[in-house]
Amino acid sequence: MAEKQTLESWKEIAAYLKRSVKTCQRLEQERGLPVHRLEDSPKARVFAHREEIDRWLENGRNSDQEALSRKSGLKSILIPALAVCTIVLVAVVIWLFALQNGNLSDSAVSTSPVSREPGYRQITYHGTTCEPALSPDGSLLAYTEKEQGEETKLMLRDLSGEEAVELYTEHTIEFPRWSPDGFSLAFVSGEPGQGAKLMLRDLSEDQAHTLLKENSIGRPGWSPDGSELLVTAIKNNSYGSTILVSRDGQSQHPIFNPVNTSSWSPDGSQIAMTRMEFPTLWLWDRATGTVQSFLVSGIRWLLNVNWAQQSDLILLSAMRNNNRYAIFTIRPDFSQLQKVVEETQILSPPRWSETGDTIYYFRRKDENLELVKITIDNATGKAKSAPSILLSDTGSIGNVAFSSDSTRLAFTRHLFHSKLWLTDFRDMKKNQAPQTKLLATCASKKINPVISPSGEWIAFSDSGNIFKMWINGGPGTSLTFSESVHNYPVWSPDEKWIACIASKGETRNILAIDPDGGASVRLATSNEELYGPVWSPDSGKLAYGTDEDGNGRIWIADINGGHPRVLAEIQWNLGHVLSWSPGRNILYQTAVNRNFMVLDMETGKQELLVDNIGYVSNPIYAPDREKVAITWNRRGNPGLWLVSLTDHSERLVAEENVFAVGWSPDGTKIYALHHYPGVQTFLFEDHVLVIPAEGGNSRTLFTLPGAITGVSISPDGQKFVCSTSESISDIWLIENFDPNP
Repeated sequence: MAEKQTLESWKEIAAYLKRSVKTCQRLEQERGLPVHRLEDSPKARVFAHREEIDRWLENGRNSDQEALSRKSGLKSILIPALAVCTIVLVAVVIWLFALQNGNLSDSAVSTSPVSREPGYRQITYHGTTCEPALSPDGSLLAYTEKEQGEETKLMLRDLSGEEAVELYTEHTIEFPRWSPDGFSLAFVSGEPGQGAKLMLRDLSEDQAHTLLKENSIGRPGWSPDGSELLVTAIKNNSYGSTILVSRDGQSQHPIFNPVNTSSWSPDGSQIAMTRMEFPTLWLWDRATGTVQSFLVSGIRWLLNVNWAQQSDLILLSAMRNNNRYAIFTIRPDFSQLQKVVEETQILSPPRWSETGDTIYYFRRKDENLELVKITIDNATGKAKSAPSILLSDTGSIGNVAFSSDSTRLAFTRHLFHSKLWLTDFRDMKKNQAPQTKLLATCASKKINPVISPSGEWIAFSDSGNIFKMWINGGPGTSLTFSESVHNYPVWSPDEKWIACIASKGETRNILAIDPDGGASVRLATSNEELYGPVWSPDSGKLAYGTDEDGNGRIWIADINGGHPRVLAEIQWNLGHVLSWSPGRNILYQTAVNRNFMVLDMETGKQELLVDNIGYVSNPIYAPDREKVAITWNRRGNPGLWLVSLTDHSERLVAEENVFAVGWSPDGTKIYALHHYPGVQTFLFEDHVLVIPAEGGNSRTLFTLPGAITGVSISPDGQKFVCSTSESISDIWLIENFDPNP
């Protein structure tokens, strides 16, 4: 059937333009949208011809591209001009009146900038929106919206008051990024098991276009002229590469190894790049195709890079070897490395102002979130003044987006809570689903549930305390009452103790808590970060890790008291993972997630778990204690692997992006969680998988309502206690977040 060429109502016209009826009516008045009426009256029935609208759009794009290619119904320049004239006229009248009455002194005339008060505005109210992206001029907001069990939507809203419109829908949509001209949106999307796609949606067109398709694609970054996009992609189970993709998708040019963050020089001739686990800044030169590198000393991870668009300064955020966050500036020739500030926790990548002489970032200070501003001396790269707080608030923020002129800031505000579930396979009849019931709703984002060795009790953390609950449900009993924050409960194999980490201020303790309500025992104290703890198979000792200036140590504490002793000197990394019981060996993670070291507690001998290719994480002992299941990003064959602890033989079990969470008691099955496709952080789906240990396809064992954050399995393999995390997230806008930019 031929497409109807006549649009016979305001509703059909609005649908064709993908705008609201109100916007289309305004476009008719202000921009001459070709709308016809059956009678010569504003209220008469309207109609329009597609051909005339298409021609109007094309003419409008050529004459006033910004307004019409967006189809946003922005006001014409006449109305702001009249408003400005009116303001000027009123100001002149007031000035003349003051002059006539002698109230205007010389001191009243000031050239200092006008201070503008910040204003908060909630933009969405669905509780399901995140990833805001402000157009360069701050007038349009793109964001994602995902209801439970539904596809993700890419939405667009005109901040002058228009209703949001849907631009695209797919299972996963991430990283919306505006082109420098504000006419196009790049984003990453995907379907489960089908990889990821780099997409482009031109707001003057009806459809999004695929520019690149790979197994995984990271955050896109636009070139200054908007002709190219830079992404990191993993292709066909390879190590991956950083790729330049042309705006039309016709050209795809690998330039470097995979990176986490990148930033273009103002003229587009160079790209600054960082990869978190390497303390190195790389600079790619377009003219020569070469890459130069600079090692930043005293740094464990480089977290972000941002190139000022009005100066030759590059901004780096990093975690130092002392576990504190720092912001640096550096020249493109790697000279004048200057530390600007050091913080306990930075929550958002710092970014430059439009003028390149100010940086902004969010930090956590006690229980508050603070938006901080620091002015920078362009000549030296040093801070010209101490950090000043622009805004202070409580809560949790997600993605942050700034307008180019530093007048608007959009962010995601999160409210988290967790639920504790029991899935019981006992008495389950053939072809029936297991019984699942809700045990508790908790206020914390992550509660770390663990089943006791007898299978009768659960320990978990919530709101800073450790709780104990009967596995079939009932009231939870708090085992801690101090002002410290208690996390990471671990049952001893004999079920006499629950170990945890207790933190208060800069002090951290390893505690052993009596699960029957008796007094707790402090086994270790440190002013450094503590990791673990993990129990020995006989319940007599605890192993834990400390980290001081990048020099890691594994310690052993005796449950009967005495001073802890150093077991091994190591270099820690992001994971800080330790594993011991039920095996006789301690497994600890080596630098940058590359491997695990196997430490034999009887002989003191240490050796690598696997050959050093790819990244290794999450070792889970098999019931026979002779092998472990690991997640291994092995080049060419990433997936779930089994590794023998006796001869170090390796076998691929499942070529899937999964994390093992446990074994069946007979060792024939591995239980795992599937990682979200295309997402760079460890977030998981809503179902538990079962995978044959001998290899084969995975299948879903059971599904829960929400993303699973923790799994504990009873010793008989019949009960699964899981935690799920849920959040309400909406987007807020701050107008004039910097009163004196």
